Amino acid sequence: MATVVSSQQVDPAEDVTQISYRSVEPPDYYPTRTALTKNEMHVLDTLTAAERTFIESAYDPPAIGVVRDLTDPIRFSMEQNNFLTQDEISVSGGRLTRVTDDLLVFTTYFESKKADEIRIFFAEGNFPYGVEVNLFSRDDYAFNQPELVGELDEHGFYTTTTFADYLYLQVVIPLDKVNDNVSFAITRITHVDNRYIPDEINRDCFFWMPIVLMPTVLLILTDSGKLLPG
Repeated sequence: MATVVSSQQVDPAEDVTQISYRSVEPPDYYPTRTALTKNEMHVLDTLTAAERTFIESAYDPPAIGVVRDLTDPIRFSMEQNNFLTQDEISVSGGRLTRVTDDLLVFTTYFESKKADEIRIFFAEGNFPYGVEVNLFSRDDYAFNQPELVGELDEHGFYTTTTFADYLYLQVVIPLDKVNDNVSFAITRITHVDNRYIPDEINRDCFFWMPIVLMPTVLLILTDSGKLLPG
């Protein structure tokens, strides 16, 4: 499994602690019965000329990427879904599948073309204990996001870095949790382009601290190795 970096920590010592409690066993991926459709896949094109100019205009400190709005944000709520009589349904920009008599799984796909790293942003969310959020990508990259338990605060949550330009997300929902207001909103995706990382900087010391303040947010690299919005 590829190395993961905690999405909310900027202190190296704290980051090691966050990584250490992740499960050694990768989560299971639950296939959908048929391939995801266009409406269930959220694909952003390569960076535009304007976005590259935006990145390249920052030089002290430099920028290495942007935060991009999804064209069609995901807004999912179990309270709005009468799924108990169906095995699989397209809903809220993803696919909800009854895997067993006791388990439902919401699956969706994100891509920001030609990114070297991406992360997705949960603007809102309520994840009762027992509900799991899992991410999957190339090279058997599979991990659980254990921080997503309970209700998110007003700051939302950026997922762990995925070192690819795409990922599959699955939210695993035990049937006994369907009445506990399982809900979430995914509105943005971070796109990092390694060509903008200075050669003299050790990539291992990068830590994220994104704060979304505008439709396209500049990610800048400080002297201490922290990433901040421009």
